[in-house]
Amino acid sequence: MTTLHSRNGNCVAALQPALGDLFVVTLLGGKVVSIRPTDEYEQALGLAQAFADEAAGPDGRPYTVKVHGMSLAELLAFKSISREDFAVGLAEQGAELRTIAERTCKEVLLSSNDAAVRRDAFDLLSSMGVMRDGH
Repeated sequence: MTTLHSRNGNCVAALQPALGDLFVVTLLGGKVVSIRPTDEYEQALGLAQAFADEAAGPDGRPYTVKVHGMSLAELLAFKSISREDFAVGLAEQGAELRTIAERTCKEVLLSSNDAAVRRDAFDLLSSMGVMRDGH
């Protein structure tokens, strides 16, 4: 884990995505403020650091921005979404997450050397209805 301290007392706690993570999640006060694909980890970390450098906490006390990787299962559990609900299509609040998941899974299929990770990505795309008719 990396902890970066800002000159104003705020800090960013970051944990790089692990094998099998599909998302980089940024949290502030326990709430998700950003979800990105893992290949955007450095950008997410940079934005978190810039925010921590500039913004003061609402009560004037320092705060911590957390940036870390999550697998789909972890993210769904964190957001209290069942895999079935995710697979069949979510309401508007999950549309961005679904788009990121689809794009990330496609990238994993093309670039990952880990057969288990590729299989999980393929299974998720299939359950989402993306992998139909030979696509």
